[in-house]
Order: sequence, then C-alpha cells, then structure tokens
Amino acid sequence: MSLLKPFLQFIANRHLFSRKDRLLLAVSGGMDSVCLLHLCKMAGFDFAVAHVNFLLRGEESNKDEKLVSDLALKYEVDFFLHREDAEKYAAVHHVSVQVAAREIRYQFFNKLIIEKNVTKYILTAHHADDNAETLMMNFLKGTGIEGLKGIPALNGLIRRPLLSFTRDQIADYVAKNNLYFREDASNLTDKYTRNFIRLAVFPVLEKVFPSVKSNLSHNVNRFEEISYLYFAEVNRFFKKHLSEERGEWKISVEALKRSGAASTLLFEWLKNAGFSAAQCVEAERLIYSESGKMITAGAYRLLHNRKHLVLSNLTPVNQEWVVINDGEVRVEFTGGIINIQNLDKGDLPSDEMTALLDGANIQFPLLLRRWRAGDYMYPLGMNKKKKIARMLIDKRCSMNEKENVWVIESNKKIIWLIGHRIDNRFKITANTKKFIRIRLSSKK
Repeated sequence: MSLLKPFLQFIANRHLFSRKDRLLLAVSGGMDSVCLLHLCKMAGFDFAVAHVNFLLRGEESNKDEKLVSDLALKYEVDFFLHREDAEKYAAVHHVSVQVAAREIRYQFFNKLIIEKNVTKYILTAHHADDNAETLMMNFLKGTGIEGLKGIPALNGLIRRPLLSFTRDQIADYVAKNNLYFREDASNLTDKYTRNFIRLAVFPVLEKVFPSVKSNLSHNVNRFEEISYLYFAEVNRFFKKHLSEERGEWKISVEALKRSGAASTLLFEWLKNAGFSAAQCVEAERLIYSESGKMITAGAYRLLHNRKHLVLSNLTPVNQEWVVINDGEVRVEFTGGIINIQNLDKGDLPSDEMTALLDGANIQFPLLLRRWRAGDYMYPLGMNKKKKIARMLIDKRCSMNEKENVWVIESNKKIIWLIGHRIDNRFKITANTKKFIRIRLSSKK
C-alpha cells in the first residue's frame, strides 16, 4: 500500500507545514519512525534527523543509535544525537522512566531549536493506534473532554503527520518498501500502561467489537469538534460568573446551581490549580454546604464564602513581622511594598491603600506585622476601641483576606489596619505640622 499520497493529503488538510519549512524528525529506529523518515524522503521535504539514546538497553540501545545514524547518512541529511541515562534522570527527578525519557527528549529538541536553530517543526511518528490507546487511557483516568481529543496533530512546534494511519498500514508500507527497523523489546511487555492497553485490553475488546480501534479513532475527530463547542460554552460561563479580586478567584454559587453542569464547570476551573477529579466532586458539595466550609489541594484552598466559592493560595508562613526604622522609605514584605514619606503638608488620601498620619504622635521603630486575635484599635471617627476581628467581619472579608491583613503599630499601638482604616488617635488635625504618608503597593 502506498501511503505517500494520503500522507501529503493529511499534511495539507491539517496545515501541518509547507515544503519550504525545515523539519526535524524524531527517529527512534522503530517501525513507525523509520516509516516517517522514508515518507519524508519520498516527499522531498527538507529535514534533519534527531535521535536520543536513553542508555536503557545496553548494546541494543547502541544498535538503535547506529541504525538511525546510518539512515541519516543514507538519506544525506543532518544527524543530531543525544545520550543520557533515563534511569538516573528518573531517580534524581523522582519521576517514572517513561516521563524521564519524554522530558529528556523534548529538552534535547528545544535545545536544537533555541541554540542551533535547526528546525521550524518537530515531526513525531504517532499514528492512529497510538491515538486510540491514548483515548482509552484518558477515558479510564478521567481526564475530561480535553483528554478525549486524543493526540493532537498540531501541538506547538510538534507535528504528527502519521495520525491518519493504523499500525497495520504502517507495517504493510514498511514491508513492501523493504525498510529495516529495530524492535524495542520493551514494547512486548505489558508492564507499562500503554503496552497493557495495547497487548491485553484491545485484543479482548476486539473479540466483541472488531472495529474498536477504528471507532475510537473516528470518535477522536468527533470529540475535537465537540470540544470546540464545549469550551466555547464553558468560557462564556466563566466570563460572566468568574472574577478575580485581590489575588482571589471567585465564582457565583447560585450560577453554578442554575447551570445544571456544576461538576463539569468546577472540574474545568479547578483542574489547573491541581484539584483531582475526586477533589472536584468535593468542591461540588461545597456549593450546598454552609458558608465557611473549605477544601484544599496542593497550594490552593477553595472556600464557600456566602454567595461565592473562592479560590486562593494558601497563606504563606515565611514572614510574620518586619521592623521599620526611622528614615526607611521603602520596605518590601510578603504582602507587598510599603513606601513612607515625611511631608510638610498633605492631602487626605483618596484610597484605602494610603494612610496620612500625624507624625508628632508616631514613635519609631514601627512594627509591620500580621494582625492577631485580640488586636484592637480606635477606628477613624470613633472614640471607642474596636476589635480588628469584628472590623473584618463587618467588612465581610473572606477567610483568605483575613489571613492576609497586616497592621502597622507604633509603641504597641496600631496606627493603621492596612488597606482598611487608620487609628483615630493618629489622624491629622488642624494642628498637625508633621505629616507621614504611608502607602501600600503591590510587587511588580
């Protein structure tokens, strides 16, 4: 069977690349990549060959390397080689050997692109059977509709022009063109998940559904179109009901309830924050819980705060207080940057991020710290003291906002609840002669 014509048609239909583009072929020496190499040569494309020896199979790995090197020489194209111990990399980085091999491979490709500028696109030899296996694995893992799209033909600089061909079609092409390739013995063991799907699961399914691989491949195309419509609607919902304020993301509880698809919307929102599918189920329960309930995942916390679910970073604990000495004009801390100015006169601030105080009543050093239970002050305009905890409740601050509130105190008296109120005892008056302006700004 000749694959050249449908090969070129697939590239054109998917707009993978043009004849003027310089290509880099990832060639392992296996049947699929040898087929890809031959097709690109027959098509007359401008390409180079890259091979990674992961040093996993001793002399067998070296024979793979030799084969690919010989093919590059035969086809008169540039050859780029990288050798790295994948098992050692996996141990150092605490990942599986499969993940290690993938990271090593793409780090090498990126180096060729950035440092040597040898290519515009990288071609890999993934085919339709790979796509069916990926779809099956993603479905079983519960990756959502994004995973059901399978392997994309275009992904950044990666191009996969064999995705329309089955493994059997590729084997037939390789046999009829007398192409020599090397079989990786690890492909014949089911200790890896993908191999298990291919060697153990599909043969059983094919006894009942002979066209299972073909059906899954066709479903990939359908899911791609469904995904387009799906994410358009998801993004429309987020644009209307999801907002960001002071480093927190919040979404309307009532809108989630009305949507009829709360679990799906929460999954798409929270998956990038490290929430697993199971934790997204917990997140859905938060919708119907009382205000104040929360769950955590990794570095994030999801809180039910009155009418919203609020997503925020867990509070950093590496900085609790900072001493500000007389003469300091800029102090950087966890919550941002404090700027201090001494003025002969000053206008009343127009925002809560600025405090204008009577300098005559302020004693240095100042202490910049997080507020604590039991803290109190005399809020501007009041002659009675009030606990900060009550002030924050009255302002309807979320739990995350409360944990990120800081105060500045002078001689054990709070002069400013930063971002909220100054203390009445330090306000400017008609008799004020020395003004101190303190402003909070965010880190750039």
